Amino acid sequence: MNWTDADRKSLVAFLQSSAGHKLKNGVITHIINQSQKIVGEGAPVFDAGAVTGMKILWVFIETLTSAGVAPEADQDYE
Repeated sequence: MNWTDADRKSLVAFLQSSAGHKLKNGVITHIINQSQKIVGEGAPVFDAGAVTGMKILWVFIETLTSAGVAPEADQDYE
């Protein structure tokens, strides 16, 4: 995947929009609620894995907001 600075800026703009805030709050709330349910009820391993996958995917999406051109490609990189 060739993730560009323009892609990063578009994702940041979306996540800062009303819909983006709703998405972020919904995803994070769901992850927290499911994590608490798993710990409190001792849910099956599959459920724990699914929540872990959700967390990893959200971290990946958040990482893309700071990703872009490799530092070596930056003209000011020393």
